[in-house]
Amino acid sequence: MLRRLLVAPVAVVVACAPAYKPVTRNVRNQDVGIDDRTRLTARFLWDDGTPEYAPPGTSPEVVTDVATLGRLDDRLCVRFEMRTGAKHDAPFGEWSPTINGEPVFPEQETVTQSIYSVDGERTVLDAAYIAPEAAGALTITEPTTDQYAVIHRTAWFCPTAQAPRLEFKLRRTYNSLKATQGFIWNLL
Repeated sequence: MLRRLLVAPVAVVVACAPAYKPVTRNVRNQDVGIDDRTRLTARFLWDDGTPEYAPPGTSPEVVTDVATLGRLDDRLCVRFEMRTGAKHDAPFGEWSPTINGEPVFPEQETVTQSIYSVDGERTVLDAAYIAPEAAGALTITEPTTDQYAVIHRTAWFCPTAQAPRLEFKLRRTYNSLKATQGFIWNLL
């Protein structure tokens, strides 16, 4: 007996890393300069979809960046504080900052550092013995304290032209991965 085999086309869906998506906020002009009304926060996102991680035992706020709208010398600007683990820290110029697609440069940049200590332990000796009539093991550990540095970079970034929408974006390549972060304010 002949049987017919039906072959249905199969669609293969490849899972991709989550796409970069900037955080957005609508702001009234009279609220510019009031941090609570213009503040946006985010952590940079690697192109494989993972965000920057905080040091062990700390909260994500330790590496959460803050962007606010304000006025610098009568110009509408973005005040940006980047909090990054020392391993990924780089001057703002390496992050290729842009506002509305045009390069911007840091003004009044300051840099500070915070140290976070994490208590743990490490193995000093790990031994095992197996014999025909017995077995034994010995592990000796000692307490340790690891320190993690987080760099705080703060600067103002001002666009060359004023617009009703400001999109502040940063991108950087590190060890063949790309990190991206962005903020958008719609002025009402």
